Amino acid sequence: MRNEWCVSQHGEDYYGEFATRDDAIAEGVGMGWETFYVGRSEPVTAESTMPNGWDILEHMSNAACDQVGDHAGDWPHANKESRDRLTQKIHAAIAEWVKETDNEPGFFAVVGEEKIELQGDES
Repeated sequence: MRNEWCVSQHGEDYYGEFATRDDAIAEGVGMGWETFYVGRSEPVTAESTMPNGWDILEHMSNAACDQVGDHAGDWPHANKESRDRLTQKIHAAIAEWVKETDNEPGFFAVVGEEKIELQGDES
């Protein structure tokens, strides 16, 4: 999915893989909608949803505080380099799992949403 257009009647639940904006508009017109929305579909990657090292360390710190109290709040100790290494390892492990389980996202984000309002026949 690259630079494809999609359409929605109410600005939610977009669908379609139209090559051009005009093709997406033609779909809305063909559906008989007087007002609808078009936008570009942008694929969501598994990597864009993955936690980073900081997220994991914060989770660990919060879990430790829940278990033993606030005096564990400064644990674990990690500088930027070690957080970056953790991020790389987490991403590699999750990417492997995503591939093994065929869990690539099958959905997209909508960017550049545009409301289309057709002129009604006033005869």
